[in-house]
Order: sequence, then structure tokens, then C-alpha cells
Amino acid sequence: MPYKLSVRIPDYLSHQLEAAVDERGVIGARTDIVCEALAQYFKGNAERDSRDEMEARIAATLTRVLKDVMQGRNEVQLLTAMFDCYLRSYFMHTPPVPREAVDASAASAATRYDRLIRQIPEMMQGGGGVLTEFQQALHSGS
Repeated sequence: MPYKLSVRIPDYLSHQLEAAVDERGVIGARTDIVCEALAQYFKGNAERDSRDEMEARIAATLTRVLKDVMQGRNEVQLLTAMFDCYLRSYFMHTPPVPREAVDASAASAATRYDRLIRQIPEMMQGGGGVLTEFQQALHSGS
């Protein structure tokens, strides 16, 4: 059984309602128009709720992405600091290569460089990140 309701509406809305009823020219048009307006109102609320939920999901995703970016930034800073320490140590403590050993040293360097280049993809696929590998190296060295 339909729910019966009496409501008071402002004059400007009553004039618009009566104009719409006259335009339709159907008995019961007033009820149909009010029902359509209510349905549209509630549909709008549902859409707003859906947008709010989507916004919350996007915010959570952005928070996770920000966390990942910050971790990457920290790892880059760690690598930079480690590389800086390594270079300082190398340049301070490594004597120059004698002239007679330059060719043998260059051959050895090329072999070591090739090995390093082959190891890089393996390290990248490990997935733990530089900080994890650095901590593991520290613990295994202790």
C-alpha cells in the first residue's frame, strides 16, 4: 500500500510543481513528479557515497605509493653515502699501478667489471631492496 504524506513546500516550488503537472496533463502527475524527485535525490546520495568510498580507496593507494617512494628515496641516499665512503677509501688507500703492471691490471679490471655487470640483474631480481641486502651483509659479516 502506498505511503501517504503531506508536506509543505515553498511557493516557488509549488508554482514549478503545478506548471509541471499542467504540462503533463495526467491525473496523478503530482505524485509521479514528487516520486521522481525523491528517487533522484536518493540516487544522488548513493552516488555521493560511492564517490566517497572511491576517494578513500584512492587516498589509501596514494599513501602506499608515497611510502614506497620514500623507501626508494632512503635507499638511494643510503647507496649514495655507501658509494661515497667506498670512493674515499679507495682513493685514499689504493696506490697507483706501476707502469710495468698496467696491462695485467687492465685485463684483471675488465674481467672483474664483466662479473659485476652480470651480478647486477641478479641483485635487482632479488627484490629485498638495497637496505635489506646491506643489513644482511652486516649480520653475515659479524
